[in-house]
Amino acid sequence: NRLMEKSGNRENIDNEIGKLDERRKMLIAELGRVEESIKTIDRDLNEIDKLRVEMNRLEEKKKSIEKFKNTLEIFNKIVEEVEKKLLKILVEEFRKYFYEYTSIIIPDQPIEIIVKDDFSLANKIKIGRATYDVVSLSGGQNIALSLAYRLALNTTVRQYSPTLQGSVLILDEPTTGFSRDLVSRLKELLSSVRGESGQIIAVTHDDTLIEAGDCRITLNLDPTKHETLVNYNECEMSESYRKHVENILIGSISGKQNALNEIVNS
Repeated sequence: NRLMEKSGNRENIDNEIGKLDERRKMLIAELGRVEESIKTIDRDLNEIDKLRVEMNRLEEKKKSIEKFKNTLEIFNKIVEEVEKKLLKILVEEFRKYFYEYTSIIIPDQPIEIIVKDDFSLANKIKIGRATYDVVSLSGGQNIALSLAYRLALNTTVRQYSPTLQGSVLILDEPTTGFSRDLVSRLKELLSSVRGESGQIIAVTHDDTLIEAGDCRITLNLDPTKHETLVNYNECEMSESYRKHVENILIGSISGKQNALNEIVNS
């Protein structure tokens, strides 16, 4: 009986050992899963640390950008103030030249031309005690004012821009629609401003206006040779510049002649 009892106990023990072994295997498998989870968490924590470092870097960069932005805003305000003052100076200079040139080219006119702060023009006329806006001017007045405007703007810009001090202003047939009296006044105006730095080139067929130039270049066609002759009067220039001018003038004439030929042939 005792042997059978012990045999039964051994069987129970073996069963318990089997259960414990199964439990051990389950715990080992669970431990493996936990270890993998721990590794995953470690990787996530490392990634979080990297993200935290990157976030701190970006926060510092953000602060730097905001500081730079504030500096730019202050600088922009300074630039705006400088621009306002410079614009005010330029407008005043432009007004001075414009009124001077206008008084030469169209003197004693009943209409007052006002230069506004944005360089636009306003036309006013005073009748009695009332002042009225003038919607439109005559064709001659418009052309004269346009010339005075361009000359005044050119003079002003040349004074304040080193880049444009030696620039060239080209007036192409500026006396179109002008009376003889208006042509004479334009000649007087161009003669008064030609001493400024830079050049003013007037392309014209008007013999009166030609006299305003301190260098007069005339083009004549030789009908026997079918050649364009370039004649200089009172011009002081280097040989290279002279050739440059001739190429421009002759090239311009050739281009117009070719265009005319194409029109005729078509």
